[in-house]
Amino acid sequence: MKSLHKIIVMALAVMTVIAAGIGLLQRRTYTDISRNQNPTETMQVAMWLDEISPDHMEFLKENLPDSPIILRVKGTGKIAYHYFQNLQQATIQEVYKGSDLSVGEDIYLANGSRCYLFSKNQANCGFVNDCQAGQDYLVFLQEKILTPQKEAYPVYTVMPYVIEPIFNYSDIQNKVVSVSLDQILVPYAEVADNEFFAGSESGLAHWLALKRQMLQLYPAGDKLP
Repeated sequence: MKSLHKIIVMALAVMTVIAAGIGLLQRRTYTDISRNQNPTETMQVAMWLDEISPDHMEFLKENLPDSPIILRVKGTGKIAYHYFQNLQQATIQEVYKGSDLSVGEDIYLANGSRCYLFSKNQANCGFVNDCQAGQDYLVFLQEKILTPQKEAYPVYTVMPYVIEPIFNYSDIQNKVVSVSLDQILVPYAEVADNEFFAGSESGLAHWLALKRQMLQLYPAGDKLP
């Protein structure tokens, strides 16, 4: 089963590269969404169901600690919207794992699946809401990357899993909106205050258990060796 998850992750990575390539080709027709304060508010987002990948939470529990870079960051609420992906600005608060990273440094968090599909009025978010200003998050990152254009801050990719591995250190109330595999999309406005987009109580419970375990492994304020 672990190998199956690795195949899924590799497939997602390939899809990310393809999506970025398509974005580059269609750059001239990309809509200027930066004029809107939060374009997601008018779109639909997908809700997580355990049936999507029944063993994914267990897979994340086993593999997230192996991520090359693990940080505690503070959200700024600022997002750079691009044709190929959206970049979330955050400030490093603590380095649990990784090199050439400094506390107080601003970085961009990039996830190839976090983008907008205008033709379908959908926002791909990896089932996790944007980082909120002033909130601390545990993030699992893959590597520092170069982007097609010069960015204001270094860009680091989030580990490319089905569920985006970003966890708020605060307890957030999450509204569950029941969905089915045939229709997992709901208006973002219905879950705008959520941290995690869950389509069932069991799916939310499994994600919360994963969150608690990760925050116990990387508690805020720990002294680094």
